Amino acid sequence: MFKKTTGVSPKRYLNQIRIEQAKRLLLKGDKNNTEICLMVGFNDPSHYYSVFRNMTGFSPLAFKHRHS
Repeated sequence: MFKKTTGVSPKRYLNQIRIEQAKRLLLKGDKNNTEICLMVGFNDPSHYYSVFRNMTGFSPLAFKHRHS
């Protein structure tokens, strides 16, 4: 039912919210990647990096450099 309503799975929806928050925190610039990873709800930094790259096309660091 969730996917029918939103067009994405619950996991993808949650990851989209987490990555959007991570992007805001990265651009703010006062936290490191590990802190951001934990703040947005990922327990494993390598999983965070993988999801971030998959959703944005950039690593968190590359995203920060490109957009700041």
